[in-house]
Amino acid sequence: MTVKLLVDMREYILTNREQHIIQKLLETGERIEGFSMLKNRAKKNLPRLREDLELIDKFLKITRVRETCKKIQQGAESQE
Repeated sequence: MTVKLLVDMREYILTNREQHIIQKLLETGERIEGFSMLKNRAKKNLPRLREDLELIDKFLKITRVRETCKKIQQGAESQE
């Protein structure tokens, strides 16, 4: 029996509200409501976010290498 696992990866890191808070600070220097909490959470979670991004990068690199090897192998087989 085969069990399929569904992978549901989010397509974003920051919520719209978090983006707004950061953009407001960058554009005007204003620290709007939620700034302090966002700053604290960003500092706390930055190591994990960096680890996740590094893992995604490694994942994409290895899948590109495997895809390239597969194409090369298929090309060699078709020339035989």
